[in-house]
Amino acid sequence: MDTLNSRPLRTIRSYVRRLGRMSQGQRQAIVSLGQQYLVSYDSKMSFDCSKAFDTVQPLVLEIGIGMGEHLMHQAKQRPNENFIGIDVHEPGIGNCCRELHEQQMHNVRLMCHDAVEVLQTHIAAESLDAVYILFPDPWRKKKHHKRRLIQEGFIHLLAEKLKVKGVLQIMTDWAEYAEHIQSVFNVSTAYKDVSDIFSLKEDRIITKFERKGRAVGREIHTFFYQKL
Repeated sequence: MDTLNSRPLRTIRSYVRRLGRMSQGQRQAIVSLGQQYLVSYDSKMSFDCSKAFDTVQPLVLEIGIGMGEHLMHQAKQRPNENFIGIDVHEPGIGNCCRELHEQQMHNVRLMCHDAVEVLQTHIAAESLDAVYILFPDPWRKKKHHKRRLIQEGFIHLLAEKLKVKGVLQIMTDWAEYAEHIQSVFNVSTAYKDVSDIFSLKEDRIITKFERKGRAVGREIHTFFYQKL
């Protein structure tokens, strides 16, 4: 088992690859535009993703981009920052490739792979200015809690990749998962809770997952943690 500073990292995946319907346009975007926007994962080598950009700028990571709504909105609003989006589901990756090309955006790169493995080998230490994890799978059944992305080993790995004072934003619409998130960070010495200082921006985009949660009356829980 991989370890990080004597803390075991989970070997259980926090996701299941779903065979979602992929449009012809999304498939074609990956084929024709992948070389421009996709960073390939290579388990046999370490690679600093920040070197995939044309310009050196502050680096932001989003884990679990879905169809790319939030990632694309942030990157368009903040052209002086570089963004890396990671997801295992190809339809969202294809959708982002197509939109990046149509809008002629050059500050986004995408990876279709497991985020933990990408962080371990393809993200340099203290290179990230911010990380977004929006509505990760809550794995609601107790027997599946071990699959949750937010675990002690994972946030410690993130802390290694964040710059000092770098900020991690997490959102969930599942109350029990929100309690779990708090409990994990409460025992961490790498972060401080700055949720009372940071707030959601007025011009932010509401993603599909947030809309679904609000539609059924669930409260949206938002956390901001800063690396010490």
